[in-house]
Amino acid sequence: MGFEIASSSRPRVVTPRKDTLNMNPFKITTHQLYIFQLENYEFSRFAARMSEGLWRPRQAPRKSLVWTPKAVALFVLAVFFEFLAAGLAATSVLNGAAAWVLFAVLAVLLAYGFWLFLLAAAVFLWPLDFALKQMVIGRAAAKLRALSNIRVVGVAGSYGKTTFKNIAATILGESFKTVMTPDSVNTPVGIARWILRDVAPEAEVLVVEFGEYYPGDIQKLCRLIPPDISVITGVNEAHLERLGNLETTASTVFEAAVYAKPQAVIVVNGADELAARFAPGSAGGRRTLFYGIGKAETAWQVGNLEFMQDGSGWGFDLSYEGKSLGRFRVPFLGEYALSDLIGTALIADELGGKPEGVVRGVAKLKTVEHRLQVLPSENKILVIDDSYNGNPSGAAEAVKVLGRFLGRRRIYVTPGLVEMGKNSAAVHETLGRTLAKTADLVLLVRNSATPHIASGLLAASFPESHLRWFASAAELFAGVKTLARPGDVVLFQNDWPDNYL
Repeated sequence: MGFEIASSSRPRVVTPRKDTLNMNPFKITTHQLYIFQLENYEFSRFAARMSEGLWRPRQAPRKSLVWTPKAVALFVLAVFFEFLAAGLAATSVLNGAAAWVLFAVLAVLLAYGFWLFLLAAAVFLWPLDFALKQMVIGRAAAKLRALSNIRVVGVAGSYGKTTFKNIAATILGESFKTVMTPDSVNTPVGIARWILRDVAPEAEVLVVEFGEYYPGDIQKLCRLIPPDISVITGVNEAHLERLGNLETTASTVFEAAVYAKPQAVIVVNGADELAARFAPGSAGGRRTLFYGIGKAETAWQVGNLEFMQDGSGWGFDLSYEGKSLGRFRVPFLGEYALSDLIGTALIADELGGKPEGVVRGVAKLKTVEHRLQVLPSENKILVIDDSYNGNPSGAAEAVKVLGRFLGRRRIYVTPGLVEMGKNSAAVHETLGRTLAKTADLVLLVRNSATPHIASGLLAASFPESHLRWFASAAELFAGVKTLARPGDVVLFQNDWPDNYL
């Protein structure tokens, strides 16, 4: 299963393996470990997924288990516990060859409940796991303390962190020796390992993505790597399933401001309503700057915006303190990238960079993989991969992007968004209503979220004949291949992990 209408640069969806759909005990056990890994080894969430029926694969997996040292240790120990349980049960009722037969039967049967042994193994290994993590974090913190010339730009928010981080690293890299956290590395242990591996003594600026699932997560990151500049990209329903409500989400995101260095500068996306509202009470007296298109108080401005119909990005005029710096083009489809550019330029000013460095950096900007990324196609179909963008603000921007293409049939493909919590129905119905004004054809995977998208679409008078349903992601991608025609623009929104139904 892949975006086969594109000739290269495939999204992260992998080719399904049909043999994963049987009840092979080994495949069951490794599948359960895979789900545990997807849930970041959280006990309660993993147990909930198993009780929902995910103890066996319901369709071909979209990714694969990564055999990290922790995964190997958990698997080996869980197998030991399983065999121990089978052996004790067999020898307690039978002797000799009969006991061995019963042991073999029990070992196979217990494999289907292997997740219980995985939980037991995780409990057993927790003290060692915790100690090793703290050792890595401690070593990383000690290394940073010895590098007094480094300034840290921490990027927090419900959405847009990775795009901002990449733009910031590119532009700041023209004036300073800049290093950024790779991919979606945004946890204390992941960042600590990155510090130990990739941060050299000559580094001047670190651009670090701060991830959050629960209150206190960003506070822990600030203890490890306190920011000199904290960026708040925005607040929305992302991870609401874990955080509970938007107020808790906002206070968690703004831990990046509350626990920044005392003299830190807070840079906030002024276009985000919740972020702008929470900023004044969360900065603790620290100076706060707001960025975004049309913000009169910023020295940096973009104007005369032009969306390129060939999918190559945006054209715009850039000015600094009222002086024109010329006409530019960036390969981003989302208008938010232009706001991120302004935010980064403000940071460059704060760090002592020159406007020329910003100009050079803008010329080097590249799209971020799987975030409104245009994929090349051999049949004149414009394919937009937004498969890593799974939050309401990102989805809304994606729909806007789709609507900017004129004279093309516009196809929207999605399994919906995850972790919307109690707001899931409202979020997806709103998405459907918005889509009804833009899309010509909507392709949905049947799951717990997409019926709400359909409800919003139909409530907004979207033709039901233009709505197509698919039983699985594999069938959906096969359907796209047959439905898309030359000249269409096809947008793939989000890629639902295997640990959701």
